[in-house]
Amino acid sequence: MLILLVGLLLIAACNRIPSALPGPTSTPHTRTDAAVAPTATPPVQPRPTLPAGQPATPSTGQYLPTVTPPASGWRLIWHDEFNGTSIDTSKWEVMGRRSWGCWERRLGWWSEEDAYLDGRGNLVLRTREVPLAEFREKCPQDERNPWGAKYWDNEYFSGAIRSRGKFERAFGYFEARVAFAYDATRPGHWPAFWLYNDSVKLVDNSGRDGTEIDIFEYWETDFVTHALHWDGYDDQHHKKAVREVRMPGLSAGYHVFGLLWTPDVYVFYIDGKETWRTAQGGVAQTPLYIKLTDEIEAYYGLVSEADLPHHTLVDYVRVYETPPVY
Repeated sequence: MLILLVGLLLIAACNRIPSALPGPTSTPHTRTDAAVAPTATPPVQPRPTLPAGQPATPSTGQYLPTVTPPASGWRLIWHDEFNGTSIDTSKWEVMGRRSWGCWERRLGWWSEEDAYLDGRGNLVLRTREVPLAEFREKCPQDERNPWGAKYWDNEYFSGAIRSRGKFERAFGYFEARVAFAYDATRPGHWPAFWLYNDSVKLVDNSGRDGTEIDIFEYWETDFVTHALHWDGYDDQHHKKAVREVRMPGLSAGYHVFGLLWTPDVYVFYIDGKETWRTAQGGVAQTPLYIKLTDEIEAYYGLVSEADLPHHTLVDYVRVYETPPVY
């Protein structure tokens, strides 16, 4: 009887054991507090398609650089988010009228009225046609631009700002987020984000004492260049290096253009992806200031044939101090 009772208890216990034990999952558990390794290419900021006219205010995030090099230890040292309704003149000089007249530039003119904030977080660089009567009222001291007069009957104004005497720096990471809100089919003008100092004009067969660094120049639909210029601008001494970049979709929405400038190399980026690495001319060792400009020329079409006005929108400019070891 005792044996029968023990047997019944064993059968009951066995019925409570699951028929199959759970096996290991296909993906092992990952510690949530572990350090996350950076991806090969960082997330790119969103690139909204521009509606007709000017686009909505872009998001600015946490001011983190969007470049491939690790951002650990980088420090934001200067920036302008272009909020508000007027350009911060503690950071920028608006290029336009001077004591002796208006600012003639290439085939057109830089006008302080054509660099402004739109109140939605953008600096606007505008390119527009100016009838002769308006030009003569605005610039009574000036004759017509003799170079532009060869091509068209009116005058053309565009916007430009620079940080000369307000912020100048050698080395670091420079970044701007920009949208080209116009049809760039042979526009006859080009916006640019660049670094400059008058030391560029020194001639000594080296760019170490001063190089114009064009982080981008936008020429026509989906086409930009990066460029370096040194040893002045005259035909005898001027030297340059240029990288052409044709990128589908570049003309739609906002894009981030960046430069990592170290004592030994320049590295250019578009939307966080490296597009050019060079030390041609010898890397500049002197402080340079920032320029955001639009200029009128007869490259890639005539501005008189474009559907003006055109607007280039700049969401922000940011400069980071980077660690000394790269």
